[in-house]
Amino acid sequence: MNKYFIQLSLGDEWQRVFLREKRVGLGICLAIAYALSMVPLLVNSAMLNRKVTIFMIPSMIAIIVSGWMNMVIYYNRYKSRRIKTPQNTMVNGLFDSA
Repeated sequence: MNKYFIQLSLGDEWQRVFLREKRVGLGICLAIAYALSMVPLLVNSAMLNRKVTIFMIPSMIAIIVSGWMNMVIYYNRYKSRRIKTPQNTMVNGLFDSA
């Protein structure tokens, strides 16, 4: 039961961090922790009832897709920050439009 509560709280925390606060870097860390907490939950449920564990696999796939989404968004933001033209850079507190 403790593993379920840990997994549930990490899922709620990821949703708050990524969707409400839009902190993508922290969302990646939480998605990894969330996925790692889901694995023991799947193993324990497979020991009890393998058929029920099949219904939990879509949750694991959703965690992987969400983590991948976080990484892609973070990479695209990082890449767009690195590629700045002189027109987009800040000069003396004002944007240079020339």
